[in-house]
Amino acid sequence: MINSLKNISDSIAIITQNNMKDTINVIILNSDSVYLKLIPILIAILALFVTAYSIYISRKTLYSNIQHNKLSVQPLLNTNEDFTFSDQGIGIKLISCGLGPAIIENFQLLWNGTDITNNDNPIIIYDSLNIHNVQLGTLMKNGILGKDYIHWILRIPPAELPFNRNNIIRSNEILELIRKNLSYTIVYTSIYRDNKNEYTLKYPFIKK
Repeated sequence: MINSLKNISDSIAIITQNNMKDTINVIILNSDSVYLKLIPILIAILALFVTAYSIYISRKTLYSNIQHNKLSVQPLLNTNEDFTFSDQGIGIKLISCGLGPAIIENFQLLWNGTDITNNDNPIIIYDSLNIHNVQLGTLMKNGILGKDYIHWILRIPPAELPFNRNNIIRSNEILELIRKNLSYTIVYTSIYRDNKNEYTLKYPFIKK
């Protein structure tokens, strides 16, 4: 009888232990299922972060490329007083020596304070220089001066003032008269038409 009771007690203990193990396994399984549900959320958050960072890098790269491109086509106009008696004559000319073309925004040409931008009053130049063949060059708004382009603002052809000793002295007098009377202002920009990067060229170099 005693042995029978002992066997029953052992059976109950085994069943109890098995039930406890099953309970622990269920608890562990339930705990795992909560974390498993969080994994997709974490992956989605991580993917969103990676996407946002990729967009940031792309925009930063695009901005850097634009700035680089702007610098790679930066225009520059210079004034050259050419009195070397070349085959084109003597006078004042512009040289586009920047990396890219210059887009003209505004141009004003004056002679002794009188506006001659549209070449509508050249006789005052003829009288001042005592030369009757002076060619003026104007610049139209939105006009383009390409890289290395040369544009004469005021030119005296070789036939009007051929090269000789007397005319060398005469050309120096003409240059002084031009510096005294001629003035112009050019506002220009790059092909990007960025108002923040407008440039201004003035002549003469020294204020009167």
